[in-house]
Amino acid sequence: MTLFLMIILKSSLAFSNVLDVSGLSSADKCIHIFNAYPGAIADYSVQLNRVVFLNGHVMDCDDGQKYDLQNDQSFQKQMANVDLSDVLIQGYPETYSAPLYEKNYSPGRFRNDQLFINTYVNINSLSNNHLQRSASNTLVEDDLKFLARSLKNDIVKVNFLGFNINMNQRNGAASALSRVSQRLEKDFPKSATWLKTTRNMSGGYNMRFISGTNRLSSHSWGIAVDFTLKNATSDLKWFDSYWKWVSLCAPSLKCNPARTDKGANERRDLAEELLAVQIYPQNFDHFPPEVVQVFADEGFIWGGHWHHFDTMHFEYRPEFFY
Repeated sequence: MTLFLMIILKSSLAFSNVLDVSGLSSADKCIHIFNAYPGAIADYSVQLNRVVFLNGHVMDCDDGQKYDLQNDQSFQKQMANVDLSDVLIQGYPETYSAPLYEKNYSPGRFRNDQLFINTYVNINSLSNNHLQRSASNTLVEDDLKFLARSLKNDIVKVNFLGFNINMNQRNGAASALSRVSQRLEKDFPKSATWLKTTRNMSGGYNMRFISGTNRLSSHSWGIAVDFTLKNATSDLKWFDSYWKWVSLCAPSLKCNPARTDKGANERRDLAEELLAVQIYPQNFDHFPPEVVQVFADEGFIWGGHWHHFDTMHFEYRPEFFY
């Protein structure tokens, strides 16, 4: 096993232990991911530019493809072709800010399905066919059913501020969510009460594709949770701020958007235009900074930092921290 850890980090960050990816080579990023998911990867060779998973499946660290993330078409190609190093192509922000609206800034949305299949599923039960289809973005519904059966025993219930959330116990995800709950109740009781009284828990483990793609949602691994607004009414100017839903209410935001992706493609251009002119800062669904902070301290990223925002969404991604 060849490991040369060369990680460049910043100190005194608002979010504890955020990894600075700006000075990291592809090899550095893959080594960091290796260390973040020790239960998935058997070996990593800098010289051979390859990762070997515990089931013997081999993949490149860096496929050599580069994409202009400021170009929307190129950005979408990168989203569909994520090698292991691309997972850390953008670093998590150092401080809380809602919203950021930096064009196509989406740390954590660049996901490599093979990494998560090997990390959160009983890999001994997986065939190369499943892994090969995930590598080529050709997963089918039968793959989802098989994957769901393979990780069934690792999904456990976590009591989070009274919500019962199904999470994956592998890699410490479930334990991390439990610690977030305990710390919010102990150190930030007002924020814990705010979360319990204004939110519904509407998304833990759910094996599914991301709408409109054949890429797997992070909910498929039991590492993400959504908190949607409770009792939304037309009198509210802010709500569950998911960019596709927000576009339904433009420009006044005075509506209660249906929780559906029907017509999402038709609304995409409108939402992009609204994002570009940044009309939402005064209406944005602001989670208290201390809530986002505590989640980050336990290895969770927040969708409120994304250009295509998803403020209800928290996702366990320890590779963005150290």
